[in-house]
Amino acid sequence: MTRKPELPFNEVTCASAALTPTAAQEFPSGTIRIILPYAAGGPLDIAARILAEGFQAELGRTFIVENRPGAGGSIGTAAVASAKPDGSMLIAVGETILTVNPHVYAKLPFDPDALAPISLMGSYDLVLGVNPRVPANTLAELIEYSQTNPLNFSSGGLGAPGQLAFEYLKLKTRVKGQHVAYRGGAPAAAALVAGDVEAAFISSSAMMPFVSSGKVRALATSGAARLDVLPNVPTVAESGVPDFEARLHYFLMAPAETPRVLVDRLNEQVRRIYAESKTKDLLVPIGLEPTVSTPEAARELIKRQSERWEPVVRAAGIKVE
Repeated sequence: MTRKPELPFNEVTCASAALTPTAAQEFPSGTIRIILPYAAGGPLDIAARILAEGFQAELGRTFIVENRPGAGGSIGTAAVASAKPDGSMLIAVGETILTVNPHVYAKLPFDPDALAPISLMGSYDLVLGVNPRVPANTLAELIEYSQTNPLNFSSGGLGAPGQLAFEYLKLKTRVKGQHVAYRGGAPAAAALVAGDVEAAFISSSAMMPFVSSGKVRALATSGAARLDVLPNVPTVAESGVPDFEARLHYFLMAPAETPRVLVDRLNEQVRRIYAESKTKDLLVPIGLEPTVSTPEAARELIKRQSERWEPVVRAAGIKVE
C-alpha cells in the first residue's frame, strides 16, 4: 500500500516560471549557505544538496551546503537562529531539534522561535528491527518475550527518533525495555547487528542493508502505511497498536525576520525541484518521501509534533540539565 503524504508535492501547484533578474537581486550577492547541523551523509544531506543545486540554477546566486555538527544539532541551529535575516543563511533541519529538544534540554543555545519555516523537505518512517537471536517474528511476540526478557534498545542519543518511537511504544503497549544511547544512528545500528542490544527503531535508509542481508529482522514500521521497500512488513498500528504513528520530518528554515518575499521565492523553488521526477528517483530509494508545504503548514506541523512528543519525553523522563 502506497502511503499518502501529509502534504504531497503532487497536490500543490508548482510554479516553474524562471525568475527575473530583478527578483534574483533581492537575495544577497554573496554565497548563500544552507547549514546542515549534522555530519555529512544521509538523506537530509542529499536533499539539501539537490535544493542547493536547483536554487543556484534558478536564482542566479551561489548556494552551498555547509555541515556544522555538534551538541545534538544545536551548534549549527544556533548559528542560523542568530544570523542576519537577509536570505544569506538557511538551515535544513530534522524536526527533533525543534519539537523534542525544547522539552529535553533545560537550556537551549537558541530560541526555536528565531527560525521561520520555508517548507517541509521530506518525511520518513522508522523500522522496528530485532537481532536475529531474539525469538520474535512479530511485534506481539516481541512484546510477550519482553515480559520475561526485558529488552535493551538502542538509539542515536537522548531524545533521538529511535528513543522517542520506542518510548512511545512502551506507553501504548506492555513492552518492557531499557534505552541505550549511542553517539549517532550508525553506532546504534551497529550495536543491534552485533547483538549488544536486542531491538531498535532505525530509519529505513539505515536499516535496509541489514534487513536485506539478514543481519536484522524487521518486525514493523512506524508510519501510517507500509513502506514500499518493505511491503511485507506491517506497520505498528497493523500489528495491534491502534493509532500508533511515529513519522519524522525535515524542514527548510530561515532566520525569523527574513523578508516574506524571499521565503515565498524559496518555497516556490522547493515545489519546482520536488516536482521533478529525478528528485523523487533520488530521494525515495533512500527512505525520504519528498514533501513540500506552505510556510504556515510547516509551522503548524512543528507545533503538532511538539505536542505529540512532549508527553512521551515527560513519561520517559528524558532530560538533560
